[in-house]
Amino acid sequence: MPTSNCTYGLRELLVKVLKRNTKRIDQSSGDEISEMASVTKEDRISSLPWDVLDGILVRLPLKEVVRTSILSSRWRRKWTGISQFVIDDKCIPSRISDKVARWESIMEILRQVQLHHTGPIEKFKLAAYCRPDHSDLDQWIHFLADKGLKEFILQEFDTIKRFNLPFCLFSCPLLNRLELFGCRIKPSSEAIGFKSLANLHLNEVCVTGGTLECPSLACVDIGLRARVVPRLFGSEGGKLIRVIGCLHAIKKLSLSSAILVFLGNNGVPDKLPALLPHLSVLELKDVQLDSLTEVLVCVCIFRSAPNLEELHLSVASTTVYYRPAADFLITKLSNHYFEQLKVANIRAVQNVQTETILIQLLLAHSPVLKRMTIVHYGGRIFPTEVLEQSVPASKDVEFFNLCV
Repeated sequence: MPTSNCTYGLRELLVKVLKRNTKRIDQSSGDEISEMASVTKEDRISSLPWDVLDGILVRLPLKEVVRTSILSSRWRRKWTGISQFVIDDKCIPSRISDKVARWESIMEILRQVQLHHTGPIEKFKLAAYCRPDHSDLDQWIHFLADKGLKEFILQEFDTIKRFNLPFCLFSCPLLNRLELFGCRIKPSSEAIGFKSLANLHLNEVCVTGGTLECPSLACVDIGLRARVVPRLFGSEGGKLIRVIGCLHAIKKLSLSSAILVFLGNNGVPDKLPALLPHLSVLELKDVQLDSLTEVLVCVCIFRSAPNLEELHLSVASTTVYYRPAADFLITKLSNHYFEQLKVANIRAVQNVQTETILIQLLLAHSPVLKRMTIVHYGGRIFPTEVLEQSVPASKDVEFFNLCV
């Protein structure tokens, strides 16, 4: 390949990226790559083993990877063979503002990949503001399903109707991470079983016509707006037990207020029949502490997670004191200890009495607590006298009382 400023610049960039990000590379290859920084008469980077070159290219923005096609005939199609494709707004020319036209720009990339790609595609992420043609997207997912896919991420994009996710995606034996927004999953009457899935993030996703069972999940994040009435994990009774109770390997769980309401619709036990022994991080978003249903679900999860180490809870904006919810907190948590809890973050506090009760119970029943952070919304901090009246079970706890 002829030497040029462009080529040398690319070489410099690739060497820097490789040195910074690539950890697993044999010593001989590392010496060869370091030497390339000073070589201007010979193109030796093109002769690198493909797995090493792929490890460099996937760490660059896709737009920059595509630009390597202008370097020479040897590089014209190289970009189409990489193992990870992250498509975001940066991949689309800034002059294109129409959402349909933006999708067509994305499809040109996907068509080139389908025509020329060989080998596995381990990760695909779509996070671009566009209006996808669902038939195109469906066809692309079928293509990915035979490519050894490990991560599939559909983040927010503008769409009028929900995208029906092809069932072939769930037959990918290596699929480890799944993030979906605004989709509909319509399986057969049989349960959806994920053999390798460890990370699941669902936002505005409907699951209809079957059940969703993932016993090996380590991280789950389910977001849902109140206006959406989905049928998650089947629509029969015992939702809380069926959804949360089967996540025996889970380490991190994140739930929104609306999903708490959904889970609590058909009755809530004091604790789950099978505990969640590995759950160490729990995030509860926009919880309405004046809702008895949401409080019931929260307490059930607390009592079912004996090894909880971090609690991150944001409170929905309210000025209402609802005595049944407060009384339930006192009754059920007065004899419950957070034996392993080290970090507690309570955000969007409004100085409602139910919030105060929860904070005092956490302090009094967390013997190894290291840090409690209280973030008050409204321009003034949480009253210090409330904290002074509390007797922490932990002698080492630090308080961070903030306002925004």
